[in-house]
Amino acid sequence: MTTSNPSPEEIRRLHEAGEWVQKMRRSDQPDGEIEAWIEWCGRDARNLAAFERMQEVWLGFGSPPRARQLRRRYLSVGLAASVLGLVGASGWLMVQYPRTQVFDTSSGVEIHETLADGSHVDLAPGSHLRAGMSWFRRELWLDRGEAYFVVARSTLRPFVVHANDVTATAAGTAFDVRTEPQDTVVTVIEGRVAVAPGAGLVGAARGRAVASFSAGVGQQVTVSRVVPALRVVTVDPERVASWRDGVLQFIGEPLPQVVGELNRFIPQTIVVSSALQGARFTGTVSTQRVQDWLDALKQIYSVEVVKENSNGIEILPRKN
Repeated sequence: MTTSNPSPEEIRRLHEAGEWVQKMRRSDQPDGEIEAWIEWCGRDARNLAAFERMQEVWLGFGSPPRARQLRRRYLSVGLAASVLGLVGASGWLMVQYPRTQVFDTSSGVEIHETLADGSHVDLAPGSHLRAGMSWFRRELWLDRGEAYFVVARSTLRPFVVHANDVTATAAGTAFDVRTEPQDTVVTVIEGRVAVAPGAGLVGAARGRAVASFSAGVGQQVTVSRVVPALRVVTVDPERVASWRDGVLQFIGEPLPQVVGELNRFIPQTIVVSSALQGARFTGTVSTQRVQDWLDALKQIYSVEVVKENSNGIEILPRKN
């Protein structure tokens, strides 16, 4: 988006963004308006950026006399982009009073924190999260691991989580974000969340459009780095969030992947033999009763469990 000679598409986007800013400032928002705003953000990654810029203009108009003069002068939507350039030059955008919080968890340790805006986060073991709060935006970076967010409602301050070049945007809802070596998984527990690929993934698609998606309750969006695309499935939200209660649930997952997930929650490492790479597991694992699961595993598969060796706990094929 440029600040001079805006294209018709940019003017249209700014006009829509300005209308949304006014709608979000109302105290008597009708039912479904938050969901509609999130859906609009999810249609195109540039929509959220336009919303934030027009919000900055709106807030700038609200205080200094000079801003009120600018408002009378630039009534035309077609000149909105020029207004943005003047706002940046005036220095209003520097008045954001940012606050940053950093959270880090080691293996076997979970934390439950309240963010500066009043939102809550449950951070899974082996995770790292940075949260930056300003007047205009709530921006977080999940550098690794998994986090469950309960977002404090604030329609004028989008809650944006970045993970593996994927963004998840909400205004007030609950959702889970998990990072994996090749995938990023966003699951909506309450409300709606707009999921969009970042510039890196769009570039990896070699010009092919990678659509954004506005996900509702029970929808899980997976974005792969290998094949830049959004895959959407319907899941049980309670199953996805059960790790917060010390319960991991799996449906047809490869045994090495199950063990890899479990290793984040326990102090001792479990290793799966390469001969068992094709085995799949369906069931529940309690992070507090791992030994019970290992004993049951020996009944399900033809395996044996070797304990306390140099690799920790090793799962091997049973010898005949």
